[in-house]
Amino acid sequence: MPLINFDQLDEIIELINDGGIGIIPTETVYGIVCKANNDDAIDRIYEIKGRASNQPLQVLIAEPHDIHKYMNNEILADKLVNYWPGSLTAVVAADELSSHKISNKLIYEGGVGLRCPNDELARMIIKKVGGAVAATSANISKEDTSNDPAIINNVFENQLIILDDGVRNNVTGSTVISYITDPPSLIRQGVLSDNIIQDLMEL
Repeated sequence: MPLINFDQLDEIIELINDGGIGIIPTETVYGIVCKANNDDAIDRIYEIKGRASNQPLQVLIAEPHDIHKYMNNEILADKLVNYWPGSLTAVVAADELSSHKISNKLIYEGGVGLRCPNDELARMIIKKVGGAVAATSANISKEDTSNDPAIINNVFENQLIILDDGVRNNVTGSTVISYITDPPSLIRQGVLSDNIIQDLMEL
């Protein structure tokens, strides 16, 4: 499958809406995405990446305030809105989710990772495919991540449509904080500063 550009945006939107998977840019790394409630597409992402089932995908949402559609915990939701869109993945308790729009396959050890990416193109795509996508970095599991669409295309042997938005300079993933634990715990440092992380861990 080809690399496509912005003029062909409708192709990847149609593909995802029809139950397929594709690769889109975010502010961190290029990501493999599908609709967040499509079990078969989620399974295919695991298969094509060679990803273990105990390595959960995250959920990307279109707009910061969309978090209120998915969470019952208003205090935490309001906190997250202050730092989104941005490179923060918040792992929240699955029993706090208020919507059926997220597949049970995205729940791991009682939690789901949520993020609103700081990339207008990514958010526009997410909005047009229902407001939430399952996502993971566009690489083979345990191998290095590239932000060059041509290299990514070779890695996946032309099997996936890739929305080419150019080579990205950042290959560092998002900061991951778990709100399942009390107090919250830092899972991955990522790109956020220590001061921001400290504030996010205070509820």
